[in-house]
Amino acid sequence: MRPVGKLIGVGLLILVMDQTERTAWGLEFKGFADVTYSRSTIDPGLSPPNTIDPDERNGTFGLGPFDLFLTQPLENRLEVLSELVVESDRTGDSFIDLERLQMSYLFSAAFQIHAGRFHNILGYWNTAYHHAALFHTTIDRPKFLAFEDNGGILPVHLVGVWLSGTVAASPTDIEYGVMAGNGARIDNDRDRFTFTLDPGNISDPNKNKAVSANLAFKPSIPAGLGLGIFGNFSQVPILDITLPTSLTQQVDQSILGADLFYQNMQNGSSCLELLAEYYRFIDKDSQASTGRFTSSAYYVQSGYHLTERFVPYLRYEQVRIAAGDPYFTALGTTNSNRWVYGLRCSLNPSSAIKAEVRVIDLVGLDRYIEYAAQWAFGF
Repeated sequence: MRPVGKLIGVGLLILVMDQTERTAWGLEFKGFADVTYSRSTIDPGLSPPNTIDPDERNGTFGLGPFDLFLTQPLENRLEVLSELVVESDRTGDSFIDLERLQMSYLFSAAFQIHAGRFHNILGYWNTAYHHAALFHTTIDRPKFLAFEDNGGILPVHLVGVWLSGTVAASPTDIEYGVMAGNGARIDNDRDRFTFTLDPGNISDPNKNKAVSANLAFKPSIPAGLGLGIFGNFSQVPILDITLPTSLTQQVDQSILGADLFYQNMQNGSSCLELLAEYYRFIDKDSQASTGRFTSSAYYVQSGYHLTERFVPYLRYEQVRIAAGDPYFTALGTTNSNRWVYGLRCSLNPSSAIKAEVRVIDLVGLDRYIEYAAQWAFGF
């Protein structure tokens, strides 16, 4: 991590150590981590270059991110939230990421204002689940919803301002949100061999701010059902710092989508879980007359609570990229299908063991299987 990030991380750790003794302010401090074993039958020679770790064929134990979560009300309507993650990259180097840091003023349930770094309000998963693997049923997020520094294709983080609220009405509650902040860029600044998506933590690469919005409906009947629509609009520059003029392309992008979730509660436990999200990407190179490109990605996931402890689940994911799409060409994204079959066993509310088999089809390149097991916990 860069020196500025290290200083921020150390400062937050000092803050946490100091504030844990001040219980009168209602401090909430929690930690989460996981240990995961994975093995793959992938053929690195058939996969996109620089995207596959050859060690995946050997079977590997990996220490997941160490997530430090802190919230504290500062007065009646003002509160701060932070999420600090300590993790390692493929080279074994450890670094600290400030994943979320937001200051909030709560005028009412219907109107709240936040400033800082957030998870973008795109879809259900990115707003319901954050960096702790304990809370989602599966081992990992859907592949195309991976975080930017882990090969993600979506701007799942945003630095700026956020207005949100919940309007209680009959027969449905309505949740809304609007965000504006720094736009993302694609560059090779962190890895000279591959291009990655940079969410713009420190600066904006152009004058056009990224704007996101969502609207979710939660009807009273049937209980547990939610429907949402969302969008993100931005201009994404593609930069190559090895060239004298780093800007190679500039993509006008619109991301539009919808999500559905359903959790049927019986006797205090969730019996049926259903999640689905659909994303449509409309990309146009503003510097060239190459036309518009429309690509898509979606997943459908279901799980059933056999008991309070055991939850078998399955998920299907699909990514379809339009030929010549400048955004996905820069990221090296290919068409893919993924099937995930798994079982979760909750040892207690703070610990769960999960096991998965994943069948992955990189269309036209390779088809292989991954085996994975994870112990996720919190304290």
